[in-house]
Amino acid sequence: MKQDAGLQAQRTALAWRRTALTALVCALLAARSGLEQHAAWLIALSALLAMATLLLAVCAVWRAHALLRSAMPQCIAAHWMRSAAMAATVCCLIAVVLMVGV
Repeated sequence: MKQDAGLQAQRTALAWRRTALTALVCALLAARSGLEQHAAWLIALSALLAMATLLLAVCAVWRAHALLRSAMPQCIAAHWMRSAAMAATVCCLIAVVLMVGV
């Protein structure tokens, strides 16, 4: 039975894009804060967050195309998306904790 490659796949793709955009904004805010405070560790953390966000965005686009073109999408993309989202979340939490502690 072929799955419907319609609105559900589009909503999922849009949700992942919003998540990636939010993580990118967090990375930019952390970088700005690091530049203002002359904190190299915060700039490095924001760069790590930006890289995780880039991975998340690439996986989101790849996953959306997989959902729209096939009935059975590859599970590897979902694994990479979860990993990138977790890395971005951990970096955000570390940045927030360290900024509040400073």
